[in-house]
Amino acid sequence: EGQGLLRTAGHAQGVKTLERIMETCVDLGIEVLTVYAFSTENWKRPRPEVDFLMNLFSEYLDKKIEKMDANHVRLRFLGREDGMSDMLVQKMHAAVDRLAKNDGMIFNIAANYGGQDEILRAVQTLAARAPGTVIVVIGESASRDYMHAFTPSFPYPDTPWLDENLGNPDFNVFTNAYASWSQTVPVLQRALTEQSQYNDKEFFESTSIIDVAKKSGYTTYWFSNQGRYGQYDSAITLVAKTADRAEWTDDSYNFSDKYDDTLLWYLTQVDPDANNFIVLHVMGSHIYYNNRYPTEFNQWHGDSEVTSPESYANSIHYTDYILSQIFDYATKNLNLRAMVYFSDHGENLEISHNPDVFSYDMVRIPMFIYLSPEYQDALPGRTRAIRYHRSRYFTNDMLYDTISGLLSAPSSRYDERQDLTSPNYAFTRSTLTTMLGQQTLTGDPNGGEEQVF
Repeated sequence: EGQGLLRTAGHAQGVKTLERIMETCVDLGIEVLTVYAFSTENWKRPRPEVDFLMNLFSEYLDKKIEKMDANHVRLRFLGREDGMSDMLVQKMHAAVDRLAKNDGMIFNIAANYGGQDEILRAVQTLAARAPGTVIVVIGESASRDYMHAFTPSFPYPDTPWLDENLGNPDFNVFTNAYASWSQTVPVLQRALTEQSQYNDKEFFESTSIIDVAKKSGYTTYWFSNQGRYGQYDSAITLVAKTADRAEWTDDSYNFSDKYDDTLLWYLTQVDPDANNFIVLHVMGSHIYYNNRYPTEFNQWHGDSEVTSPESYANSIHYTDYILSQIFDYATKNLNLRAMVYFSDHGENLEISHNPDVFSYDMVRIPMFIYLSPEYQDALPGRTRAIRYHRSRYFTNDMLYDTISGLLSAPSSRYDERQDLTSPNYAFTRSTLTTMLGQQTLTGDPNGGEEQVF
């Protein structure tokens, strides 16, 4: 306008400038280019101008898709789709799909974004900086008391794969992790959402890790070897069904009788060239332990094949094998960037995990976070924080914030004080509780050493 031109002419000239910028970035080998195309504030412009911008956007996709493909560019859209026409949204999706298998520069178009701060957060996400796959594995009834990697004095070497990785700097094993309760649903309705022991948020008003992953640019998956319709599973199922694809190996009202290796096939259905966020929910060591592993893992034998320490160790050994298979496949085929494993709760080998007869082994859980070299290069600050916090006390109802941090996707619904990936993680043994506040972690007679940096 300052040069006597219509604003629409300025927009058209901007597209030509963008084309030159893109060509230069490709020539220079720039890995990521992000452009701020259309903010939510732009909807307030005159209607003819908005229509011109939408048409310009559509024409740009039509005219430049061939050239982007020839230059091996990968396309990402950062922002909301509401307000845009169905035809334009379909065209955006088609362009992303067409360029998904390319291996060149990532071109992020921030469209319909609400302000500079939100845009900045979007381009700093893990999905934008190190595209690939993030996996969260939810274990069942695993207590670190009876896992050799966490308790070397345990007489059965039931975690050979994890033992091998204890010295691997890419693996961060947390030695003082606890469950927030001793049963699955009260734990996971908190671990998967904003709700925790330390805030007053309600489950039905909370954002979930699936929501965060979607907002961050991931295609989301939930694959479960636990029953979809169990009478106690409603909260978990509600979260699971919000994933782009949710599958259960068993649709019955009963506990699954399938072994956890059934889940491995589902990984082969995931697009290896996309940003993927995958949750795998295993049966793990759910009582009765001998039902959880095939005969080739029946290595140790005790007085009872059903509930003995030996049969429990066999089930842990099998879970260790499953974790190794998930890790190996995702590393080789899915561009694995991070993998989190934690158990819902622990186990007492005499009385299982009945909250009416509480003991701390019911809530002492295993947990680790694997970070790929690409993750570490993209997010060195979070990598340092995770390493510093490996001995910190932590309860798994804070996993929502930790996953948000892991994805580098903070928002107004994120509390960095509950995030192990943040240098501002604020909790210590003396401030944490379990059993939804009924028990303190200082009350655990076998609590480990905590180093606070």
